[in-house]
Amino acid sequence: MKKSVAWLAAAAVVAFSANASAGESNGWYTTTDGKQDVTELPDGRKIVVSHYYQLSRSDNADDPINGMDSDCVGQFLIGKDGKMLSGSGSCFSHNGKGDGSSWWWKVDEIGTSKCPDACGSFGYVNGFGKLKDVTGGGNWVRTDLMSRGSMGTYKSKFKR
Repeated sequence: MKKSVAWLAAAAVVAFSANASAGESNGWYTTTDGKQDVTELPDGRKIVVSHYYQLSRSDNADDPINGMDSDCVGQFLIGKDGKMLSGSGSCFSHNGKGDGSSWWWKVDEIGTSKCPDACGSFGYVNGFGKLKDVTGGGNWVRTDLMSRGSMGTYKSKFKR
C-alpha cells in the first residue's frame, strides 16, 4: 500500500512538472492612449494618470503576454519641460479564451546614453486560466513615442 501511494505522489509531481513551462522571450509592444487625468503641481510639474491599451507579440508562443490584449493604468511625473521624470503602473492582460495575467511595470532609466528614451522593468503578479501560477518578468525599452501611444521591445523570463 505504501509503495502505491508513493508512486501516485511521484506521478503527480511528474504530471505537474510536464504542464509547467519555463522560458525566455523577446517581444514587441504597442500602446494606444485612453483617458488621461492631468494635475498641475505648484512648481509647474504635472502628474498624469493614463488609462491605455497595449498589444504584445513575442518570439515565444509560451510568453505570458504573447498575443495578449492589455488594459493598463500608468502614473507619470512630467517635468516643466514636458519630459517624463518617472512612471509606474499595472496591466491586466487577457486573450479572450479564459487566460490572462496581471503585471506591474516601472520606469528605471530615462534619457541616458544606455537608454535614450525610456527603459524599465516589469513582473507578473497573478494569472488565471493557463497562466494561473505565472511568475517572472523582464525589461522593456520604449523605442518610439507617438502622439497617441508608444512602441517598444521587451525581454522576459517566465515560468508558468
